[in-house]
Parts: sequence; structure tokens; C-alpha cells
Amino acid sequence: MSFRKQEILEEAMALIIREGIAPLTMKSVAEQVGFTETAMYRHFRGKSDLVISLIRLIRERFDEMFAGISLEERPDVFFQGLLCPMLEYMEQVRGVTIQFLSESTYNRDEAIREELYDFLGSMIQRIAAYLKAAQDRKTVRQEMDCEAAAVLFTGILQSLTIRYLLSGRTSDLAGKCEAVLDVFLRGVME
Repeated sequence: MSFRKQEILEEAMALIIREGIAPLTMKSVAEQVGFTETAMYRHFRGKSDLVISLIRLIRERFDEMFAGISLEERPDVFFQGLLCPMLEYMEQVRGVTIQFLSESTYNRDEAIREELYDFLGSMIQRIAAYLKAAQDRKTVRQEMDCEAAAVLFTGILQSLTIRYLLSGRTSDLAGKCEAVLDVFLRGVME
């Protein structure tokens, strides 16, 4: 990725963090970066392309979090190493991914919806694969539906982030990690 494209994405992310996704336009980002709206189209085909690039940037960060945890870890270590950093990141970017979900739901941009669906599916698939391996090691409930548990885990992330956004970004998002994780782990561990 070129330096300019990376700079544009960083400014677009900063704009969303400050003002939400509604004011995100090619023009507003161009003004933040310091060039014309026309120049933006050299890097992105339009707002949809820009938003998809932002989603991919966030997905890279989540991929790094997954990569930092061994699939051989005990469930308590694995999920704490995943959920707590994810919540901290969501606090840093002020729940931007949830804002993307809202945006794509309301404007019906098929490309954005597909990108978000793929991102969510990838998270669920990775968590379900970990849980299946943990079942093989007999460290989680044998009768558990691994995909359903993975959906619940991603739902925890989404629910806490929505609560954080609705509170005006005043609730302690990362501070809820331990308590929520404890309840989740009671449901999945032997």
C-alpha cells in the first residue's frame, strides 16, 4: 500500500473516530489530507471503496490479535488474550466496526455488506476452529456446538461495543472483559 493511501486511510479513520461515519465523504477526507476531492479518486473509486479499505485495515488488526495467541492455549488464556485486546482496540477506534455495520445496514451498500459479512464469518470460523481443537483436547464441553459458541463470543464483542457507543463512549468497555469472559467460559469449559 502506498504511503499516500495509508495516510488517507488513517485520516478517514480519525474522522470517523471524531465524528462518526455519517460525515465521511470523499470530500471531507480530501480536506483532512490536504488535497482535492478529485485527487482522492486516484486512490479510491468512491466512498464504498474507501470504507471497504478501512474494514480491511481493521480486519488486519484483528488478524494480528489472532496470530498472537497459540491455538494450543487453554480456553481461559485463549479467550482472555483475544477478547480483552479486541475490546481495548474497539475503545481506541471508538467502535468504528459497529458504526460500519450500522452504515451498511442502512444504506444497503452490497459491497460493504459483503466485506463485513466476510470479516464476521472469518472471526466466527477461527473461533469455532479453536473450540473444535479444544474439544479434541477435552478442555471444553464435548456436546457444545462450536459454531454457536463462536457466534456468542462475537456477539459479546458487538454487544459491549454497542453499549459503549450508546453510553456516549463513557462506559468502561475493556473493564467488562473479565466479568463477561468469566460467564462465557463457564458455558464452554468442562
